[in-house]
Amino acid sequence: MVDISFRIILPVFLSTPVALGGLGLDPPAIGTIMSFYGILNGAFSLFLFSRMTDSFGVKWVYLIGVIAAVPSFALFPVMNHLARGSIERSGRLGLEVWIAAGLQVFLGASFVLSFGTSASSQLNRLWNCFRLSFVSGAVSIFIATSAPNKASLGATSGLAQLSVSIVRAVGPALASSIYSLSIDEDHHYMNGRLAYYVAVALSLGAVWVGSLLPKHPWRDVD
Repeated sequence: MVDISFRIILPVFLSTPVALGGLGLDPPAIGTIMSFYGILNGAFSLFLFSRMTDSFGVKWVYLIGVIAAVPSFALFPVMNHLARGSIERSGRLGLEVWIAAGLQVFLGASFVLSFGTSASSQLNRLWNCFRLSFVSGAVSIFIATSAPNKASLGATSGLAQLSVSIVRAVGPALASSIYSLSIDEDHHYMNGRLAYYVAVALSLGAVWVGSLLPKHPWRDVD
């Protein structure tokens, strides 16, 4: 849900006018940002995941990705605040806005360390047949090693995929609805920041749940 919420809110935020709480970017600029986001997703998966797992352990790799969600969501209102000030001064988005956007994309791409790529990832469309072999997150390791025996591995993975499918079905609608209520002129809950408060709270909850995971997911086997 954390991962999907970010993927849903990011392009909508980028296209929302500054006066309503977004950045008001045009489609080419949004496409460029989303392309870099997809490239970073693939790069983190291919070049960082295994090295970080060897260095820090699976649990900390999972937590690093989830912890990054907190500043990623918190940067949404910060970027809008910077955009408002920049437009008042010069009539256009300043360098500070683009630096904050780059930082957010970098942090958001690190979610892949925890969850792996989702169906909405650009690179996943190209490499879907290989996704499970080298573009999987730390949670995939925990799921695989949580099966009590080899015979129940398929059932365990199936249960995990079922839960993920449910979240993928309701997550986009829920995230976009909360965002719409946040920026709607009639409601404008919490000064247009309701979606970010909910997302940060969800991320902190995910960090707490992740802290309960075992330090070493593998069990000693013959």
